[in-house]
Amino acid sequence: MSWTLPIPYIVRFISIRSGVGKTRTACFLVKELKARGYRVGVVKHAASPVSLEEKDSKRYIESGADIVVVSSSGLVVVYVKSHRDIIEDAVIYAGTPVIIVEGYRESSLGDVIVVASSSEELETILGSGVKPLAVVITGQISITSSADLKVFKERELIGLVDLIETRILEHYLEQTPRTDCGMCGYAKCRELVEAYIKGRAHWCPVIGRGVRLLVDNVEIPLNPFVKSIISSTLQGLVSTLKGTPSTWSKITVTISKD
Repeated sequence: MSWTLPIPYIVRFISIRSGVGKTRTACFLVKELKARGYRVGVVKHAASPVSLEEKDSKRYIESGADIVVVSSSGLVVVYVKSHRDIIEDAVIYAGTPVIIVEGYRESSLGDVIVVASSSEELETILGSGVKPLAVVITGQISITSSADLKVFKERELIGLVDLIETRILEHYLEQTPRTDCGMCGYAKCRELVEAYIKGRAHWCPVIGRGVRLLVDNVEIPLNPFVKSIISSTLQGLVSTLKGTPSTWSKITVTISKD
């Protein structure tokens, strides 16, 4: 039995320059989310090429290997040759429900947290068109939250964690049917979301590419077994009909009482 995985929640920490506290702030977030039970991955964008610290690993890469996995007790490192330096490729390796990203300022993926140590830095980055979820101030400047901009001082980062936790839950709940059908084993979709992002459950079994049943535009939840029966029956029937293309990507059946 397989489940289609949901889109992970991604939050990027960006700044106009290095040395303003992005790593420190993001590490605090990781620590707090882990303490709350979340499965968290991190992607850090390196401004300069990553060096191979392990001598033998470098030899394997130089010999032409596409991927080199260095495994030891408690830690594994994966080197991927010809990796495209874009966030969409980098986050694939995280494989966790929550992904914290440091850098990739030009990307539009995920929520954004701006880290600034001066009003000039903040004005510059906001002036570039960035629409942050929140701003973290690491310097001695006086900026307060408004209806359009949430601002946190370094000593107030628990509030930032609470905000991001709310966004994580919203992000995943939006990807459920919100029917509370119970086919996942949980009474409510929200309970499934909370279990999934903490690694205690598979994702919603009624969601996925393949088969959808709508009655008067209302989607009817289907478990994987029913999806399989409908899919195999229709494909078997359609394949015998004259004029059916040898290759196809979608079958649409409409039944009307009119």
